[in-house]
Amino acid sequence: MNRELILKALIDWNFWYKTQFTGYPRDDYVKKVLSVINSWYVASILGVKRAGKSTILNQVAKKLIESGIDPFDIFIINFEDGRLTSVQNVEDLFKLYEIYLEIRRRKDTKPYVFLDEIQRVNGWEGFVRSLIDRKEAFIIVSGSTSDLINENVRKKLAGRHVIINVYPLSFKEFLDFKGLSLRNETDLIAKEPEIKAVDNSFR
Repeated sequence: MNRELILKALIDWNFWYKTQFTGYPRDDYVKKVLSVINSWYVASILGVKRAGKSTILNQVAKKLIESGIDPFDIFIINFEDGRLTSVQNVEDLFKLYEIYLEIRRRKDTKPYVFLDEIQRVNGWEGFVRSLIDRKEAFIIVSGSTSDLINENVRKKLAGRHVIINVYPLSFKEFLDFKGLSLRNETDLIAKEPEIKAVDNSFR
C-alpha cells in the first residue's frame, strides 16, 4: 500500500483543504441519512449509476461541517478511484482507516466514515460491523443494490443498517431545479402552463 498515493486520494475526496462538489440539493435524502447515522445505524445508500449517491454523500458532509463538525472528522473515500486498487479486502480497509486516524486533528470525537462504492472491497461488512458495534464511528456506505443487500451483508449487518434507496431526480426535484417550486395543489394548477413549457422543451 503506497501511503503517499493513498494520502493524495484522501485529500482529493475530502473537505479537508477544499470544497467538494455538492450539486443540486437533495435535502430529503440528506435528512434521512443524518437521522440514521445519528441513531448509530449504518446508512446504506443504494442506487443505480448516476443516481447521485456520491453527491448526496458530499451534501451530508457539507451539512455536518456547517453544523460545526471539523472537516478532518469526516472521512470520505470513493473506491472507484484507481489509486486505491491496493485496498482489496477487509485487512486493507483497516490499514486505510489507520492512515486516516493518524492524520485526524482530534482524538476525542467520533469520526464520520463515508465508504462510496464499497462493494469493491471484499469483506467490507466485517470492517463496518466492527466499528458500529464498538460505536467507534458513524458510518455511511454506498453502492449498487445487488452488492449491498446480498446474503453475507444481510447476515453481518442484520439489525445494524438502514437501507436508503436513491433515485434520479424526481419530476418535482427537476421542477425545483428549473426554478418552479410546487408547495401545494394550487401551485400545481396555477403554474400548469410553465410546467408544460418546461416539459415540452425536453421532448
